[in-house]
Amino acid sequence: MNIFQQLEQSTSGSPSRDEASFTEICTDLSIPKSSVHHLLEVLTVSQLLRQRADGRYVLGLRLFELGGLAIKNIDLRKDAIGFMHTLVKET
Repeated sequence: MNIFQQLEQSTSGSPSRDEASFTEICTDLSIPKSSVHHLLEVLTVSQLLRQRADGRYVLGLRLFELGGLAIKNIDLRKDAIGFMHTLVKET
């Protein structure tokens, strides 16, 4: 199982958390601590995560910025038209 599958598995079916400790992340991902440490360092430097003063990790500002770019590039009308036609046919 690759890291992306482990991340998906660790977040599906469980309550959403907005913070996590190093130990919680290691447990959720079931990968070596050294690998988690490296991933957290890369994600923190790139501002995708932020480490709070108490040591817990939270989502970083860069994710907010990327979310804004994603929304800006969505053509809701174009993306929804197929669903709307299906809805009209079913009602």
